Amino acid sequence: MSQPQRRDEIDLFVDDLLANPDRAEELKGKLRQTFGETATDRTTPEKRRAQLRHSEATRFAARAELRHADGRQPSGLDLVVFPHAAPPLRPRKDHRDRRRVAACGQGAWGTSDALDGIAAGQHRLERLAQRVRRAPGDEHEDVGPALRLQLRSEPLDVGGVEHAVLHLLYARFWHKVLYDLEIVSTDEPYTRLFNQGMILAFAYENEAGAKIPADQIEERDGRFYNGENGTEVRQIVAKMSKSLKNVVNPEDVTMRYGADSLRLYEMFMGPLESMKPWSTRGVEGITRFLDRVWRLMVGDEGSLSQAVTDAEPAPEQLRLLQYTIKKVTDDIDALRFNTAIAQMMVFTNEMTKLEQRPRRLLEPFVLLLLPFAPHLSEELWERLGQQPRAGQQPWPQFDPALVVSDRLTIPIQVNGKLRGKLEVDAGASREQLEPLAKKEVAEWLQGKEPKKVIYVEKKLINFVV
Repeated sequence: MSQPQRRDEIDLFVDDLLANPDRAEELKGKLRQTFGETATDRTTPEKRRAQLRHSEATRFAARAELRHADGRQPSGLDLVVFPHAAPPLRPRKDHRDRRRVAACGQGAWGTSDALDGIAAGQHRLERLAQRVRRAPGDEHEDVGPALRLQLRSEPLDVGGVEHAVLHLLYARFWHKVLYDLEIVSTDEPYTRLFNQGMILAFAYENEAGAKIPADQIEERDGRFYNGENGTEVRQIVAKMSKSLKNVVNPEDVTMRYGADSLRLYEMFMGPLESMKPWSTRGVEGITRFLDRVWRLMVGDEGSLSQAVTDAEPAPEQLRLLQYTIKKVTDDIDALRFNTAIAQMMVFTNEMTKLEQRPRRLLEPFVLLLLPFAPHLSEELWERLGQQPRAGQQPWPQFDPALVVSDRLTIPIQVNGKLRGKLEVDAGASREQLEPLAKKEVAEWLQGKEPKKVIYVEKKLINFVV
């Protein structure tokens, strides 16, 4: 039997099986007779369903499937049966007859699997399908009003520029189809789109502008040279490319520095929407930061540090924690991950100075760090003796009263140029500020009386001379 004939027989078998699920055993027997005794079930449908739930590429395409175990020979077919989960046209007899008649060559026929090619990997559609299957009663009954309320638009879709013409295009197409069918209540799948910037890498070019693969480059005294001919080259920033040999393998970074360091560095590189060059030295800096966080709570022997106490924190320490909670919370909501990490670094530096570190400060900080460095955070949470896991804890909340500082830092300008800063009580008046500010910038005033004083309450004071 030729390969096209085998494919045709297999396709017809699947059609019959889906149209007559009650004859599954009889049809399996026919398959064995056609392709041999090896064409039998190799796994139970329940086990195969569990496997499919872990397969990103075939989540939504859970359907009747005939798979070649060795990829070539029809013997050893892996038969898996999912009744009622086939492409929509396959069970229709009129469609089967029509595609046979419309054959466009020897052994050629139409396909009913176009849906899978478009929708594979479409996570949102897969999630909707999962929820539909969880409907009460028969798993294939019409979607009721109670379920329809759950299928609302997501607030945010994050992806690169290519994402807009791939996944996002399909997501909008399928969502609008579901909207027309009155399965979802909104006409758009997402209410906000955010395109993250691309991570670039260093590349090298010679005087003529020709790119030199990175594996040929030698660095000497801060300069870069072509290792093959010794000529000096320029270091530039470019897209990662196999031809330039400047691709950074995440697995290599993870093996050397750990998954938390890689994850944290990617978020710390800069604004999420900006293109950023990769720097291995930056990963090393992030690793040192995580080491400092570890030493805050863990001693040299791996047990909880004796510096961790149950004492009450000082008011200024508690105020720093509350500000850190607010800052990290607000920055995560605004996708400003780099500034959130910067604030956690400030908090870590302040805690490092303390000989006694109250648990009341450390435990909320571990929960703040969790989305950025989950493995380290869970380890620290366990060292602190807390249960259950950190990932099951509620997000820390800040006290608005403690976030408001009782001190202000007022920039002082002379003729529009910053010449000093003044730290005063939050309730200080303009009359109190002006003499102090003049004294702070007396060097720049040179004894002259300002012609004009511009004062922005609690923000700025500018002397015009």
